Amino acid sequence: MNEFTFNRKRIVYGILGSVVFFVFSLWFICAPEIFRNHFLMNSVLTQIFGFIASGYYLLTLYSFVGLLFRGNVAFIISDSYLVDNSRFESIGKIYFNEICKIKRIKQHSLEITLIEPIFKSRSLNVLQKILLIANNWNPKNTIVVSSLMFNCDRETLRRAILEAMGNAKRPKMSSSVSTSFLQRVLQNNS
Repeated sequence: MNEFTFNRKRIVYGILGSVVFFVFSLWFICAPEIFRNHFLMNSVLTQIFGFIASGYYLLTLYSFVGLLFRGNVAFIISDSYLVDNSRFESIGKIYFNEICKIKRIKQHSLEITLIEPIFKSRSLNVLQKILLIANNWNPKNTIVVSSLMFNCDRETLRRAILEAMGNAKRPKMSSSVSTSFLQRVLQNNS
């Protein structure tokens, strides 16, 4: 079993960044005339942008503060499943037979594509759904795992997941899922 821990310093940086951007978005609400000539022409649009941005950064601040008080383990890779606790909106335990593709995206992230839609197979509260949609532009079947909050890099995490999936004992899958599941995942990831 592999365990990846949180990098507390990066979480504190995330909290500070969220506070700075939240205060900046409040500035859009309180003084929209400053941005009228430079950013948006209409002060009402500037205030609407400020409300949307302040709501988003308040949610991310809540998410980062929650991570600060959460346990030390952010991501667990077991023999037959992985557990994602890296964000407030994480969906928890994911069995390897639910995963159909793992793809590298951006500089520090992995996109894990699931067979079943997330909203159908998992129960998430409203804040988790909003953050999942805001941080992942394809939230129907995919989750994004960012290694920024871990004490490891993206490639180490990816290799550990693929190695555990290769060593896992696969139960018999339904006819809708191909029996060459692992070969397909490995082909998509190379």
